[in-house]
Amino acid sequence: MASKLEETMHHEHLEWKSENALWLDEVRTWQFELYQVKSEAPRLQANLDSHERALAAQAEAIRAYKERIGKEERILATDQPCCDEQLSPDVRFAHEVELHQKELERHDRIKRHHRQVMKQWLKLMNVLGEGM
Repeated sequence: MASKLEETMHHEHLEWKSENALWLDEVRTWQFELYQVKSEAPRLQANLDSHERALAAQAEAIRAYKERIGKEERILATDQPCCDEQLSPDVRFAHEVELHQKELERHDRIKRHHRQVMKQWLKLMNVLGEGM
């Protein structure tokens, strides 16, 4: 009976050694993958800096657009002719509508991108923060 147990134990030990070798190979692969990801840190930083600049530019564009709308409102309130007297009010307004649509589209595009970046970042940070 002891020889049957020894045979079973030997067989299990061989399987476990094989699994152990596989696990070690997997961990080495994961270490290499992590090494490659970590080498991307400067690129990540550059992309985050670019995103930061894009958000600052968008804030500035919003302020400039707000100022433009304010000027148009002052012209309307004082009933002054526009600086470009060749354009009728309806043509000017059509241009303003078009400009507003472009601003809206740009803002929505930036908002979608930013939300996607933040969503993925939070997922990554949550996964990295989980215990193994």
